[in-house]
Amino acid sequence: MDDEGTFKVFKAFDDFLDRMPAWLFHSLGALTALMSLWFALVLMGGLPRSIVEWIVLAMFGAFAYAVGFMIPLIVAYLVDTASRLSVLLAFTGGAALVSYAALQGAL
Repeated sequence: MDDEGTFKVFKAFDDFLDRMPAWLFHSLGALTALMSLWFALVLMGGLPRSIVEWIVLAMFGAFAYAVGFMIPLIVAYLVDTASRLSVLLAFTGGAALVSYAALQGAL
């Protein structure tokens, strides 16, 4: 905790948000919501017929927007604050997962 009584992680995240352009994350969230709504409409077989289906579709779109907004934001924050060791560990872990998946397909 710092002298203001807040956790340093939250203060660092707020400082990061002040530096980043918000339009990028909002556009990624909107794109994610539109794509997920498209697939939801395909799964439903067209436009909703009742008010309950419209409400479910709106809730699904809002959730997809939140996911599409927050995941790139968290990834950008982690990349911005990453040390060399954490980048090396993430790269090694990603390479190990991709290698494992490739070997499972070959076996």
